[in-house]
Amino acid sequence: MAQIRLAWWRDGLLADRLTSQHDAPDMVALRAIDGFERARPGLVAMVDGWEELILGGEGGPHDMLMGYAQGRGEGLFAALAPERTEERAAAGRVWALWDLAGHLSDATLAEEAVKLGREVAQAAITAALPRMLKMLAGPAIADVRRGRGAPPLLTPGLYARMMRIQLFGR
Repeated sequence: MAQIRLAWWRDGLLADRLTSQHDAPDMVALRAIDGFERARPGLVAMVDGWEELILGGEGGPHDMLMGYAQGRGEGLFAALAPERTEERAAAGRVWALWDLAGHLSDATLAEEAVKLGREVAQAAITAALPRMLKMLAGPAIADVRRGRGAPPLLTPGLYARMMRIQLFGR
């Protein structure tokens, strides 16, 4: 079922015009956003990342997690701020792995996601990121360097960290 839903999203994002098949309020609203065309490749990459996670990747957990992080993380960061740099792409991958690690019921896979996030964090530099992306990536990079994934819910501490970054840039 998940793969069918992802195919629906991909088709709706890639279509030149929405048909009745994709005329759902969320798809209509997303496509109506100013800058949708610029964000489209990143949004499609996010769908690809989720599909990588669902299908399991051919090279084992490491390749699956990296494919997921490249699609979802790099895709989201590209959709939000299309100027691509390796530091921005790495920050997106770290954010995706951190977030996933905090929501997995499989502790071994969550550990692997944090470990991979720590490796990727070596190339992630938040100083050059716009504040919006810095607010997402900053806590993620700090946490994976400490061996932690995201909390399953937004905690007051995480909220305070994100607000500090948004207000003061660090």
